[in-house]
Amino acid sequence: MKSSILTPRLFICGMILWIVPFVLAIPFFQFFGSNRIVFKSIMGVILAITVVLVWNFYLKKIHSEFLKHSYVASCVWVLMSIVPDLFAFIGGFQMEIQTYLSEIAISYLVIPVILIGSASALENSANR
Repeated sequence: MKSSILTPRLFICGMILWIVPFVLAIPFFQFFGSNRIVFKSIMGVILAITVVLVWNFYLKKIHSEFLKHSYVASCVWVLMSIVPDLFAFIGGFQMEIQTYLSEIAISYLVIPVILIGSASALENSANR
């Protein structure tokens, strides 16, 4: 019997992936908010580190079909990052949708880049 990829573990990892950068943005904004470029750069690094750590944790229970898992996790995690952001930034902070999409949402593209890239490497090494 095949198990589903849509497990509680997938969604818990997705929540962690959104919460960590969001919470860390608060103190970093206090220090670097006046310098948008530095702040956005730091947040990009924090997001990338969080993605790598969460993905590695998620993969501990995965032993095959890495690409399949990476495609599903990429879609789910990007959505799980953007949807709460929309409520926070558009609803709460009254940010324009174009500003949100061009300054914040686009950074979530790092998720499929890291997941699919590493899954591809894992598939290649498993097939040798």
